[in-house]
Amino acid sequence: AHSGIHFDQTCGKVDIYLDELEACKEIEKWWPIINEHGQNVGEIFVKALAEEGVTLMARDYQPLSDLLHYFSNGLTLQIAQMVPSELKRLSDCLLNIFQVSGQAKEWIMSLIEEEIDGVHKGTPVSRLRFSRRVGSNDSQQSLASASERELLVRDLNKNAMLEANLLFRGNTLLTKALDSHMKRLGKEYLEETLAEKLQEISDMDPDCEVDPNRVTSAHDLERKWRRLISCTSDIWTAIRDS
Repeated sequence: AHSGIHFDQTCGKVDIYLDELEACKEIEKWWPIINEHGQNVGEIFVKALAEEGVTLMARDYQPLSDLLHYFSNGLTLQIAQMVPSELKRLSDCLLNIFQVSGQAKEWIMSLIEEEIDGVHKGTPVSRLRFSRRVGSNDSQQSLASASERELLVRDLNKNAMLEANLLFRGNTLLTKALDSHMKRLGKEYLEETLAEKLQEISDMDPDCEVDPNRVTSAHDLERKWRRLISCTSDIWTAIRDS
């Protein structure tokens, strides 16, 4: 669905021909902008990349699809570890696959669970935690004093706090997938829910300035407050009704 809401002025168009691009090689250059009369009205600097792919029949991808949809094997995370510089592209590709199969939510949930369960997994802190567990016989032998034990506990707590603060905030497959997923769902939701009301407000172009430093008359200020609250209430009503 297209909301039809836009505030940009169209200056012209840019034509990029495939024969000007090399396959799988980025090109950066200035391209002419042509207006509706065919006249050159400026230039725009664009990075372009042409890719050619071969698409097989759906049945040919079934074995791979089965592997990808078996979320407990952690395959998508293993792929992400092999191409850390391509997380955005990889997350979008995988999101396309799982959205078509209706499994996007389940995939993202599996990534969330892995991120939570994976805290400390395979890190020096975790090895320290399990090899030198405080209070065990091993720890009593390896830790010379109570102060050393205290330092160890403090260290573990600090590392646990740092890693917990990075949950869902790092540069991971999960954060990239969540970002793209929310944009796709959010765009559709906003257009269905608010497009009509926003277009109506845009057409009315109401003056809702309520800064006392910019509105001298108390009567005008009160009237603009009512107008602003009315517009805001209309938006909230549209969200509630959805």
